[in-house]
This record gives sequence, C-alpha cells and structure tokens, in this order.
Amino acid sequence: MSQKVRKTLIMIVMAALIICLMAASLTYTFTYGRYAGGKFDEESPYDDLIEFVGANQYLVYSPEELIQAIKDGYSNIQIADEAEEPFVITEGVTDVTANLVLDVNGTTLIRNSRNPMLDVQTNVSVVLVYDSSDEGQGGFYNPVGSALQASGGTLTVGSGNYDDGPKGTDSTSVVSQSTSATLVTRGTRTATKYDTPKKDVTGLPKITANHYFAEGDEEGDETATGSFNPTYIKPDTFLILTYEDDCELDASGNLITGVQTEGDAQTGKALTVPCNAASCDFYYYYEVGDNPTTTEKETDTYAVVYGYNDVKALARDDLPEGQTEGVGMATALKEKGLIWPYAAVRMEEGEGFARGGTFSNHFDAVNTYGIYAEGGTLTASGANFTTGGDGVCIRCEGSASLSIGGGTYSSEIGNTIEMVGGKMTVTAGKFTKDASSADTNSTDNGSAIDIQGGTLNMAGAETAPVSFTVTGNYVNGVRVGDPTTSTVTETATIENAVFNFNKGEGSNSVAGVRSFGGTLTVRSSTFNISNGATSGKTITRAAGLSTQGGTVMATACIFNFAQENATVFPTASAGISSLGGTVTATDSTFTIPGNNNYGIYSSITSGVTGENQYDTKAANCTFTMTGNSNHGIYAAGGKTLASGGTITLIGSGQNSDNFGIYSQSGTTTAEGCTITITGTYSAGALSYNGTIYLNDNTVIKVTESGVSTGDNTLLTSSAVSSEASTSGDHPINMNGNVTITSDGLGITARGNINVQSGKTTITTERATGIYVQGGILTVLEKAVVEVNSEIDSTCSWVVPPEHTDDESLQTNIYNGVFVNGGSLISNGTLNVTFTGVQNDAYGKGQNANWTAQTAYQEYIVKSYAVCVEGGAGTDVLINNGKITNQIGGGLYVTGVAPETIYDLKNQTFEGLQNTEKYTLVELENVTIEAQGCDPNGFTDGYIDGFDSNWNYKFNTYGGHAVEVDGGIVGIKNGTYSAEQGDGIRVQNGMVFLEGGSFTGRDQYENNEGGLMPGAAASYAFKVYGGSVKVTGGTFGSQSVVGSGAFVMEGTAYITAATIQAGGTTGFSAWTDATVTFAPAKDDDIQVTADSTGLAVENGGTYPSLSVTIEGGTFQSTNESGGNKNGIWYGNGNAKLTITGGQFTGSDGSGLFFGATPNTIDGDDTIMIVQISGGRFEGNPVRDGWSSNYSSGAIAGVIGSRWDPRPGYSIGVNYILRIGTTISSSGWGNGEPVQDGDGSSKWNDAIQETLASCSWIEIS
Repeated sequence: MSQKVRKTLIMIVMAALIICLMAASLTYTFTYGRYAGGKFDEESPYDDLIEFVGANQYLVYSPEELIQAIKDGYSNIQIADEAEEPFVITEGVTDVTANLVLDVNGTTLIRNSRNPMLDVQTNVSVVLVYDSSDEGQGGFYNPVGSALQASGGTLTVGSGNYDDGPKGTDSTSVVSQSTSATLVTRGTRTATKYDTPKKDVTGLPKITANHYFAEGDEEGDETATGSFNPTYIKPDTFLILTYEDDCELDASGNLITGVQTEGDAQTGKALTVPCNAASCDFYYYYEVGDNPTTTEKETDTYAVVYGYNDVKALARDDLPEGQTEGVGMATALKEKGLIWPYAAVRMEEGEGFARGGTFSNHFDAVNTYGIYAEGGTLTASGANFTTGGDGVCIRCEGSASLSIGGGTYSSEIGNTIEMVGGKMTVTAGKFTKDASSADTNSTDNGSAIDIQGGTLNMAGAETAPVSFTVTGNYVNGVRVGDPTTSTVTETATIENAVFNFNKGEGSNSVAGVRSFGGTLTVRSSTFNISNGATSGKTITRAAGLSTQGGTVMATACIFNFAQENATVFPTASAGISSLGGTVTATDSTFTIPGNNNYGIYSSITSGVTGENQYDTKAANCTFTMTGNSNHGIYAAGGKTLASGGTITLIGSGQNSDNFGIYSQSGTTTAEGCTITITGTYSAGALSYNGTIYLNDNTVIKVTESGVSTGDNTLLTSSAVSSEASTSGDHPINMNGNVTITSDGLGITARGNINVQSGKTTITTERATGIYVQGGILTVLEKAVVEVNSEIDSTCSWVVPPEHTDDESLQTNIYNGVFVNGGSLISNGTLNVTFTGVQNDAYGKGQNANWTAQTAYQEYIVKSYAVCVEGGAGTDVLINNGKITNQIGGGLYVTGVAPETIYDLKNQTFEGLQNTEKYTLVELENVTIEAQGCDPNGFTDGYIDGFDSNWNYKFNTYGGHAVEVDGGIVGIKNGTYSAEQGDGIRVQNGMVFLEGGSFTGRDQYENNEGGLMPGAAASYAFKVYGGSVKVTGGTFGSQSVVGSGAFVMEGTAYITAATIQAGGTTGFSAWTDATVTFAPAKDDDIQVTADSTGLAVENGGTYPSLSVTIEGGTFQSTNESGGNKNGIWYGNGNAKLTITGGQFTGSDGSGLFFGATPNTIDGDDTIMIVQISGGRFEGNPVRDGWSSNYSSGAIAGVIGSRWDPRPGYSIGVNYILRIGTTISSSGWGNGEPVQDGDGSSKWNDAIQETLASCSWIEIS
C-alpha cells in the first residue's frame, strides 16, 4: 500500500466510535478479520485507534462474491488484484447491514442499474470505502443512476473515484460493427419481468467496451446511433458490456452460465437479470469465443450487453416522448422503486463522510448531483466533486445537514452547491463554476452557491478562506431565494470567502451575491468580479451584491471589478444592485474601473417606508471608480443611505459624465460621507426627480481642472445639482454640517434644494457657488449657508445659462450666487464671501461702446456676490447673513416689475408679495459689502461729465453693494456698503427701502481737487430709473467720503430716512426725476452733507424733474468756504414744491437759487416753484460795499452777481415770521409779516429781506 494512498484514508478518531466497534467485534465469529495498525505515516490522520473485526482481509474476485460477502457480514473486504473485468454489479441495491471496510483496490465497480449499488442501513456504524492501489483509479461507477446511498448508519469514503452518469470517454469511440444477437426486452419500465428472448435480432452494436450513444444536437437527430437497429439503439442510450464464461443457449434462447460440459445445460444456471423500475430497458447477448479480459482460453464466452434508453432524459425527468404535459419519466418511476434524483452519493438518513476520493456527475443534466442529501448528516472534507452541464455538484434539502471542511467542488451550468432546505456548514474548500459552455440565449446559468431554503453557515479561516472561481454569463457567486417564490425563509452566513469571476474572459450579468429572498450575511469576503482580464471581451451588467428580494448584509467585504494588471474593464456594472428587498454593506470596499458603472444602483418600486429605514445602505464603505459615465449611487427608486465612507469617481477625457449621487426617483441619503469626483460634465450629487438628503458631516468635492478636456478653462461640472421639477416633491435636502468644494460650480438648482439645518459650506475655486436656474433654493430658519467663491476670469461655462453666444451678453457667469429664474428663499443665514473678476476698463470689452455722457449709467460690473436675473414668480428672500465681494458688486437684481408706476404713497412691498407676476427680492438683517477698489484699477485720466466738476473715473475692481435693474426689491434692514460704488443703485423696477444702512464711496477726488459731485459720483442711494419708496434707513455717513442719494430718470417717494453724506451732496435730483419727501414729522427725514442737503441739479427742459417736499430736515454741515446750502436749486426748469420742512445752510442759504426759475410758456402766473411752508435758515452776508445780500434764509443768483430777487416764478403764500435781518428795510427781529397769496409778485423790500435774514418761516 502506497504512502500516498494511506494519506487519503478515512480519519476516524472518535473514541466513542472505537469503543462501539470493539464492542461489536465480540459478536462476530472467528471467520471475520481484525485489522489493528499503528499510524500509517507521520502525516496521516489515521492512527492505531482504528480497529476492525476479523483476522484477515477478505478477498473477492467477482461482483457476485462481493455482494455475497457483504450479505454475509464480512467487515473487511478487498477486491482482489485478479478480479474480473469489467466488474459489473447487476443485482439490486445491496443493503449494508453490518460494519464494513471496503477496499476497491484499483477496481472500478460498475453499476448495472439506475439504483445505487450500496445502501448503508440504519445501525451500521462505519462503512469505510477507499482505494489502496498505487494508481488510485478504483471506485464506483453508475453510468445510468446513482453510485452510493446512505439510508442510515454511517458511510465513510476515503479515496477512489465515484461516478454517476455516462462518462465522456464512453461516447468518444466509434462503434460501427453490428452483430446478430439474442435480444431480451420488456414492455414498459414498470414491468416486473422480461419478455421471451428473441433470437437472431440484427443491427445490434458489437462493442468491446461500455458505450454511450449521445443525445442528438436537435430533437430527432439520429446521427449518433449510426445504422443500428433504431427500435432499441436510440440517442441517449447507454450500453453496459459484461462477459459470461462457460455459457450456452437453451432451446428458448435463454443464456445458461456455468456450464461444465458443453451441451450439458443442467450443470449451469440461467442468467438472472433483475427486472424493476431501475433495471435496463433491454439486454442482448452473443457469443465471442474466448473471454478478451482474461489470459485463459474460454471457448464458451458470451458478451452480455445491457441497454438503457433515455439515460439523461430520465435523469432530467423529461416528459415521455410525444407528451407535452403530465409527470416526468423519473417522477412516475419513483413511485415504483426508482431511487431518484441521481447522485454519486445520496444521503437519506444517517451519516456520511467524504474524506477523500473523487465524485463526478457526468449526466450534465438538471436533477443530477455529485452529492444529494435529503436527510441525515454528510461531512465532506478531502474529496473532489465535479459535475458538468446542468448538473449540480452538491444539493441539500429537507432535514439534511451538510458540512464541508475541505476538498474541491466544481460545476458548469448547474449550481455548485444547491440548498432547498436543511443546513449546510462550510469551513474550507475550493469551488469552481464554469458556465462558459452555456447557451448564449440563457439568462440563468446557476450559481456557485444557490440557496432556496434552509440555512447556510460558511466560515473559512482568515488565512485559508473558502474560495470560489466563477466563469460565464448570468452566473452568481451566491444566490439566495427563488424569483418565482413570494415567501422564502432562507438564512445564509458567509465569512472569509473569496469569489473570483471570469478570469481572462468577459461575461454578462454576473453577481457576487444575488438575493431574491431570505436573509444573507456576508463578512470579510472578497469578490473579484473580473479577475485579471488583460484582453478579450469586457464584463457587462455585473454586480457585487444584487438584491431583488430578501435581506443582504455585507460587512468588511472587498469587491474588485478588475485587478491591477487588467486592461479590460467592466461596463454597466454595480457594486450593489438593489432591485428589491434590502441590502446593507458595512466597512466594505468597492473598486470598479471602466465606464457606465455604478457603486450602488437602486431601482425599487415598492420598498420600505418607515423613518430611518432604507432599502439600500452603505455604511463606512469605500467606492473607487475610474472611468467615465459612472455613478457612485444611482437611485431610480427606493430609499438609499450612504453613511460614512467615501465615494471616489475619477474620470478622463472631454465627457466624463460622473456622478457621486444620481437620484432619478426615490430617496437617497448621504451622511458622514465623502464624495470626490474628478471629471467633466459631472456632479457630486444630482437629483433628477429624485430626493437627496445630504446630512451631517457629508463632504462633496468636484474637480475638473486636472482632467484632459482639450480646454481646461471650460467649466462643465457642479458639486450638487437639482434638475427636478419645482413642485417640491423631489428636493435636495441638506441637514447638519455639509461641505461642498468644487472647481466648477457649487450648487445648481433647476429643481428644489432645501438647506434644512446645520451649516452648509460651499467653496468654489473658479466658478459660481450657487446657481439657481428656474428652481428653488430654500435655507430654513436654523440653517447656515457659507459660500466661499472665487471666479477665474479665464474660465467660461460650457453653455452660459440663458445667454447667446454674443460675448457682450455673457455677463452673469461670474457671480458667487446666481439666481437665473426660480427662487432663493433664505430664512436662515446666508453668508457669501466672494472674489469676482475685474470689470473691463472703460473703452474696452463689455465697456467699449459707451459715451462719456452715459458711461456711468451703462458701465457693466461683471461680478456680483449675489446676482438675481428673475422672471415672473421669482422670489428671493435673504433674511440674515453677510455678503462680501472682493472684486465687483454685492447684489444685482433684474426681473419683472409692474409696467406702470403704482401710487407709491399707498403701495407697500407686502402688498405685491402675493402675486406670481413679478420678481420679488426681500432683504432683512443682511450685510452686503462690495469691498473692491484697487489704486491701480482706476481709469487713466478723467471721463468728461455733464458739468466741469462732474468728470469721473471707473475702478475695474469696484462695484455697488446693491444694484436693481428690474423686479421688485424690499429691504427691511441691514447694512449695505461699497468701497468704490453705490450703496444701492436702482436702474429699473420697484424698490421699497424700509430700513437698513447704506453707504457709497468714492476713493478719488474730482478733477478740481474736491469731493466728487454729480451723476457719476458714488452715493449711498442712487436711482437711475424705476421707482423707489423709502420708509426708513440710513444713507451714507459723515465719516465716509461719498454722497447720500441721487435720483434721475426715476421716482422716489420718501417718508422716513436719514441721509448723511461725507461727500458734497446729501440728496441730488436730476433730469427726469420725480422726488417726494412726505414724512409724518420733520425728524423722520434728515438730509445732511458737506455742501448741500438737497441739490436740484441743472439739466433738461420743463418739466425735467419735480421735487415735492412736505417735510424733513435738509442741511449742509461744512461751516466754512461759503455756498453750503440746505437746498441748492440749480435747474430753472425743475418744479419745486415745498409745503414744509427745515432747510439750513451751514455757510450759505436754507434755499439757494443757483438758477432762475423759468416761466412756463411765458405765463408768469404759473409758479414753477411753490413754497407754502417750511423754515429756512441761512448765514446772511452783505456783498461787500454794495447793497446786495447773499446766504440768507432764501437767496439766489442772477447773472454774475448776487441779487435778492429770485424772479417772478416763485409763489410764497405767507411769511409768518422773519428772523434777524441785516437789511435796512426795518423788518425782521421776529415780527410777523403778512404778504402775498401765493401768486403775488414780491416787492423789493421782501426780496431784500429773504436774502438778508438769518431765518424765515413760511406757511
């Protein structure tokens, strides 16, 4: 006996078993043998605890002797070296009722029946089957059925070969010679006896070895059977060859064996062939002369050939030929005694141990197995199991218990391990499934492990995991559940396993784990979905975990979709594919190269609905995907959660199309997750009619600058984007601390984006931080949004939203927050820290075509921290926050406003809020700072203005704090300032200022060396068009160099305001302006400035502007230099109506006429200036030696000299009291004066008094 063979013998070390055997041995007679040995060798698991009863090993030479020895209870049997060949066992199933050790000793025992040759019965303690020969080629072979069966007791297999089904070698030889023979048949397979032999039947194959006539390629294909008798020799027929010596035929054609004297049949016995449901369909015999298998001369040897039709068809349980319904052939015969399904080893009850040997299923058909266990306990630890075609390597069902502790197991199209019940435990082993031979149209080619019931526990060693190699289309590593069954109870646990797929070849629709039901737990396992492919086809529609039902949990697993040296990558594949049921991956790694792939793919129409319940969950997982058109999480339905971990997508080329989260429908949640995207036309999170939650500690980073795009200045990507409808059904929601970084856009909202709580930080390095185009961005009360955005002027968007290719119109792609239609509603805190791009210099680029007289109105500021280009229904609310811009403006608004100017006196911002016709912008508790001004950014020289001291400059870094060019804007309060520009500038639309502090600045002097005046100067509040109602607010500061307010070509209605300018003018009204001051009391409006409180600027024809003052305080603050007035009237065509107020010139007049009020069409009865109330204070000065006076309460200039006569177009109702006068008229000193009715001409004395008195009250 060789050392190698000894190592393969069965390990039986249990002391209880030895005691049992020793006790049993006392009952046996002296004819039984005992084997007592020491250890076979140093490495053998067998030692001297093994003892078998009997003095000697019992040798058998023929099948008949073997069966008889087993029946007689011999416990240690060996097939003799000189045993007959072939060794064919024809008798019925042999029940093993006593302990047995069987050494096949290199002989193959061929079973001549569809039922197994041995059946271990109850109470048999040990059956040890092994092969002690050096070649190790012995074993059991049943080409038409099962080999071994355990119905009770213990079956142990140590070595040898155990085959069921026709081997391929049995059909490779060509059988062409026919013979005439005696044929024995039976009517049906349920017949219990054979018909009378038929002599001289021709066309029967003359064979020299067992032979299988394979099934034809198509139905009715007879090519495999040649020209043999088609009645018996059909495709799918197996012939078993035996030889019988010393034979002759009796008169009836019966074969008589054991004839001692030729012609003397009395000395022999008739050949007895069992006839039952498992027996052959026919047999025939013919004389061959000498026995070809022996060296002895035998002149009366017959070949006996047993024929089995429908070998594989019956194994599959096909319907009988010609039938389309009913029961299968095997099912029908099972009731008659056929032991089916077929297997190399069948377990019904008892215990089975496969410690060694090779078990092969050659049926290549469904319903056939290497091991079939429907009861009892089977342990496989060192054996090798193989099956081909649709056959299954191991099947466990019913109450069976299967333990696998080693060995190799392989299948092709059929499952390697299949469970429909029972319990299976796997601790070691190598499993191979190769379905590459499957029909290309097949969509289900089995699994390495298929569980449709029962319980699987797989736990390999950390250093020696259970391994699977799977190849082919539509195959799985593990499948749990049956897609056709609605209720399943499978339970499977897999730990420390390695699944290798498709080495060197591509395939379609493979899965590491595919679940249709039950519960599957996978831990510390590796799935190499595409293992080392360097050439050939790619893998498509693969999945690490695929669920269509049930519950799958994967922990600490690795999913590799290509090895490092691979050059062929998967496509249309997913780390987790969730189509139903629930799947949870924890602490797992997914590495997926290639294009059109998914980290998690979820498409569930009816999933979980409870709070904090998810159909698909990835916790602390790492997804790394290289290639284009990839998705970290793709949700087309169901609820998906990515908690912790990272999602990294690395694209290349000009069209990467990579998305960290893509939600087409359903709900996707990311919390504590880091999403990193590199690629063009990509996004960290994209909602397209799906709902996305970005929760606490979620980080999203998108980079496209490092991608080879052909032009790295073309911006195509966004960190977070909602493309959903604005119905509110499918928003992107942010909760907790969310960090967004992008060198493309930050957030894009064409659908709804809600910042619900916590702090969302958005940082963009080259483009807009928040872009709303038709969608709605909402910041709830307790939420904070921090936008840190910087614009790269060399970059452009791939398609500037809502702009043509005309570069002059591509003005608003350089903003920190850009609302292009849609709405921005921030009831929380919105902070924007922005660095825009430089404005084009005057005369260049976008500012190339302006004239000097209008450039200050038309000059384009390129960048704004917040830009609103609204449409009908656009709603922008910023309730709290700080908005700053280092280069450019703060807030820009344009949109839809009423075409006609409403009665501003009775109109409120709230009264317009309930309409969807307009663009509405509301600011409250907001600080907006336009901080840009660079000394090197000013225009070289001055641009000519309207007046000589109105010449001006631009600064390419400057901008306005708020600029309104359309829509309706309401400002409740807040702080708005510009370093070089206006605090608020209105060019169109309607603005309601209810509070707030506004500051404009000029960081340069006018061309005459003084403070900047005029239309081009910077103001706290400026109107170039539209209409403004001011009911509160502070405009300007005496400590800041900049004027207060300026209105031209628009309407201003002011009921309360504090305008205090450090520049020349508090409030300027110019051409085509309509200004009304209507306070409840004078203190409600205060207008102060260095030189002039209110200036009615020169320019235009009547009625070029209209100023109505019903009250308020207007005064200059500089007490030196002269010409410092409360009101300066410099436009003789301007209509000025004063019914109340206080007007003080600190070193000049309360009201100073710098121009003569003109008559209207020569009618001097129409007073263009109407004064019916107010108090005017001046600082009267006698004009040298002359009798003229200036700087009094009301004074004016005609021509080149001071003159107290303002002209004839001033109507004064009553002069109630006149203060101290320096004139010789004798009036004044507080005396009341009654003169004039509002239309009378003044006499010289009154005119002199107006210019020379220090104050005057008119009513």
